[in-house]
Amino acid sequence: MNSNTIFIYPNLASFFRGVLTLLSISFLMVESKLDATVQGGALLNGSTHSDNSAVITNTNRAIKWSGADLDSTVFEFNASNPTRLQVKVAGDYFVSLNAHSVENSNGGFDHRTQHRFVLHKNGTIVPQGKSNCTFLRHLDGHAETSGHINVLVPGLSANDYFEIYTGIDYAVTSTVKLESVRLFAEKVAPS
Repeated sequence: MNSNTIFIYPNLASFFRGVLTLLSISFLMVESKLDATVQGGALLNGSTHSDNSAVITNTNRAIKWSGADLDSTVFEFNASNPTRLQVKVAGDYFVSLNAHSVENSNGGFDHRTQHRFVLHKNGTIVPQGKSNCTFLRHLDGHAETSGHINVLVPGLSANDYFEIYTGIDYAVTSTVKLESVRLFAEKVAPS
């Protein structure tokens, strides 16, 4: 055995002990985060409109939230108003929407659709709170799309509420429906 071999083995053993230690610490950190509750945040999930239909039509309708995970000191979700996320604390809020839509019916060759998602505060459209990036070709397997909103909404008062509305911007005999919609809101800490 030469001196280089003896020198390498202790370094490899030390290296692998370090890697295992880091992996163990990382696992514990990830594991602890899985059980954490977001402070000042709310996550809502939905897949239908207020009338229990998933099909997006020419009529603007609010999305009905079927589940909510939230910080109850900052937000309120009430099943009697399942389209609304209400804030309990005045301040600035960041709102993010990720909405997945799929083809409901295909009216034939090259019948395209485009629909929108619009953020409302207390029944009024929020400026810059609109997504029109939902073009769907209904051709060559293009049968899914998504809409996204990421916006800061400043100066909310206690009891203000958010809703997301959808409607068709353009359609020729083909239709689209909601697949899954997630709304995330978070109170922004004052600086």
